[in-house]
Amino acid sequence: MSGELAASKSATRRAAAASGPGRAATAGVVAAGVLVGAICLALVATSTNSDNTAGPWLVQLAANLFTIGVGLVMYLTPFDEITGSQLGQRPGLGHRHRYSSDVAERCRHPAVRTFLPNSGGTIMKWVTREHPKTDRIACPWLILKFIDPDAEIVYVARDQVLEYAEREGATSFDATGAKYTHQDGKCTFETLVETYKIDDPAVALLAKVVHGADVSEDRDATPQSRGLEAIADGFALLDVDDQRQLELELPVYDALYAWAQEQVARG
Repeated sequence: MSGELAASKSATRRAAAASGPGRAATAGVVAAGVLVGAICLALVATSTNSDNTAGPWLVQLAANLFTIGVGLVMYLTPFDEITGSQLGQRPGLGHRHRYSSDVAERCRHPAVRTFLPNSGGTIMKWVTREHPKTDRIACPWLILKFIDPDAEIVYVARDQVLEYAEREGATSFDATGAKYTHQDGKCTFETLVETYKIDDPAVALLAKVVHGADVSEDRDATPQSRGLEAIADGFALLDVDDQRQLELELPVYDALYAWAQEQVARG
């Protein structure tokens, strides 16, 4: 009986392991069909409709199909397959968000390597206020990608940030009295960029977007700032804990950074 039970458990594990890739393959096939349909509709709308009456409807339908396709990929593909390579998750890390070692070397900016606090391999904790919004998600992204890829991000109650930092030897940020916070009208993201001398034009552009989304007086700092603010507000409304929210939002800043790089390349 025990042998049969073990065999059953083994088969279950194999089936579970196979279900992830199968689900992802299904997502790819469905999404590919939807996206191809969207492209075809867009071509029809732009090339054959000379009277400009049905064209806008077809273009809108194509946009809707494209959105559905992306949504299907996100829904049908297991979350770890979507973000695992981006977040560099490793077994046993718990709530720590770290890039894998090879990505860390590529992402760690040469200009800030001398500032890294963990040459001995110790995981450095960075602590800020709970219930994160723009700056308290953008800053962890910056820390993990450019300052300390092995950092552990910790969220605690507002009145416990400094106490936690002192007790754990952590670096505090975006809180009253924190080591890194708003200064001279700049948000904490901008403070970190200046302090660690991150000389990257794409990061500079991203900093402007983050500034507008985070600083209420400058909401129109860039055309993208209000959009980022809406995204941050939306994530804050999800029924997830702070660490899960950070995990979900990090790819948003990967995408924004890719967009900023493209903007800089275009001049």
